[in-house]
Amino acid sequence: LLGVDAGATAGVALDAAAAGESDGALDIRVDEEDIHAMFFTSGSTGQPKGVMLSHRASWLRSYQGNSRSEISGGAGEVCTFPFFHWAGWNYLLCSWAHRRPLHVPTRLDGDTLLGEVERRRASILYCIPAVWERVLASTRAVDVSSLRYAFTGTSRIDPELVARIRARFPHAICGVLYGSTEFGLGLGIADADIARKPGSVGLPPPGKEARVVDGELQLRSDSMMSGYFELPEQTAAAFEDGWYLTGDLADRDEDGFYTITGRRRDVIRSGGETIAPSEVEAALSGFPGIAEVAVIGVPDHIWGEVICAAVVLSPGAGCPSLESLRAHVGSQLAAFKHPRKLVVVADLPRTAATNQIMRARVRDALLASGAVA
Repeated sequence: LLGVDAGATAGVALDAAAAGESDGALDIRVDEEDIHAMFFTSGSTGQPKGVMLSHRASWLRSYQGNSRSEISGGAGEVCTFPFFHWAGWNYLLCSWAHRRPLHVPTRLDGDTLLGEVERRRASILYCIPAVWERVLASTRAVDVSSLRYAFTGTSRIDPELVARIRARFPHAICGVLYGSTEFGLGLGIADADIARKPGSVGLPPPGKEARVVDGELQLRSDSMMSGYFELPEQTAAAFEDGWYLTGDLADRDEDGFYTITGRRRDVIRSGGETIAPSEVEAALSGFPGIAEVAVIGVPDHIWGEVICAAVVLSPGAGCPSLESLRAHVGSQLAAFKHPRKLVVVADLPRTAATNQIMRARVRDALLASGAVA
């Protein structure tokens, strides 16, 4: 079931083993609470933690991941995650559970991924936004009419990105999924709701519960992790009365749809106001000459914290003035959300797995250097 673009290697006779024909079969009893797999996650801090998943959690995640009949079979999925990442392993389990091939490309550039869709006649493709940008930037002429599902996710998704995916893959249904290594799939929004709920990550699927407490999204399900490996304090801090504390700030609208507004650990508190960095970053992203931006809070003796924009300039662009940045976001954001400091940096540190900007590292580096004193 697994199609890998690599040289042939020796392996285990799985059919024989499944039929009980292999030598030295072990009589092993496995409880559903026993740990099935462990995945290391860094989140936005860069500090790795071993996430322990039970056999029960792995089974529920893979079964629920795509149990609808219309995507259980077909020509399979092009996998854009490595197998040391929970998402990659989960897609492998999904494909195994539903007897569907999983195609593993050798590279994650746009030409290669589109080539895999065409060659394998694949029906499913999930990419994080950064990988979708590579796909959409490709000019390779390919037949992608086989693609029926084009998914994306992480947290807040730009509706314009979904529109571009739809235009490139007119035969595909789009969807936005929200989840984590610790919890698995937590929320999702279907194609029919994306336009009327722009930016939303949707509703909890069956068997999952969600709520917002003090601005933070909390989730509960039997698919949650068992804890962090040999980190009892961090494990205890991740749960409250059986609910997993995501660390994500969220809003819930009158129809029950959730929208991620930022990260609790990255929240800026200035003059008694709470500010989500992602909101300010989104407002600054269209400023001419800025290639990347990270918004952080830096200490201030009057306001407690003030907003600092750390920007990476586009090639050949000059440094903008702080006043021009504030004018740019003036029509979009309240005055207390405007940047009060501006620093130009060569690059921004990101997590290897999901390409998230590690704001905590940006903040620590700038404070250590005295650049925002």
